[in-house]
Amino acid sequence: MNIIRNLCAGYGNFLMSSLLIVVATESSASEPLAVNLVSHRAIYDLVLVSSENRSDWDSVRGRLVYELVASKCSNSIQNFRQVLQLSGPKNGERILDNYSTSSEGTDGKSIQFIAKEMDRDGLQRVTSGNTQIKGNEIIVHFNSPTKSVFTLKKNTYFPISYTKALIENAKMNIHLMSALQFDGTDQVKPVQDTFAVIGEGRLGANGINPILKQKDFESMKRWPITISYSVAGNRDEIESDYTVFEELFENGVAQSLILDFKDFKLSGKLVDITFPASPSCD
Repeated sequence: MNIIRNLCAGYGNFLMSSLLIVVATESSASEPLAVNLVSHRAIYDLVLVSSENRSDWDSVRGRLVYELVASKCSNSIQNFRQVLQLSGPKNGERILDNYSTSSEGTDGKSIQFIAKEMDRDGLQRVTSGNTQIKGNEIIVHFNSPTKSVFTLKKNTYFPISYTKALIENAKMNIHLMSALQFDGTDQVKPVQDTFAVIGEGRLGANGINPILKQKDFESMKRWPITISYSVAGNRDEIESDYTVFEELFENGVAQSLILDFKDFKLSGKLVDITFPASPSCD
């Protein structure tokens, strides 16, 4: 699950190498292991964990809803909705409401996307577009906020294929992953460099969210993963723009989110999850 880029895009407006590194290059002897993502709708409560003195906000809370409709024979669909309420003595109170939906091809090379940013005054921005495969290149066509076209570098990941790549590397005991990612939520800074540190896999009931214990997740492997994000081309900078921690299960469900924006840090607790049926291939 790659749900955080939208949250960071909304935050950034007002203040989730294109190759895996040495241990995970295309020439690796190990073949990627099968990853079967499960269709699910997960709700997370967001609360403030800590805030730096330089932060303009001393209270931040909200809710994040992530929905994945996974399909093996047609496009997979990812829906995201996040609402944040921020308050502080300098800026008063602010509401951020971000929504996005994307449809990603089974080959991981095509995507249709639309993202909306809203606040108390209503709709502020719509970003939409799609990609076109032309030879060995992936061409991105933005329809809004303005029409533009640019070419993605080879091996740039879309959100769902990125999640699959994380799990594939985790299953192969590859603990570092560096890649470019595009999700269509930002036309100005469309591509991000990501660097993921994948911890040792875990099994068993210890540490599992009580909601997931009811769904027999104890027998499913999960990995603690920390992902650093920065604008593509800025990798020489010492610090990333923001960092995300999650425990990611082998079916794509995530728990125990930590979102570190430098000025403040949020935790995301899974409070509800359902598993709608995936589309039939018949």
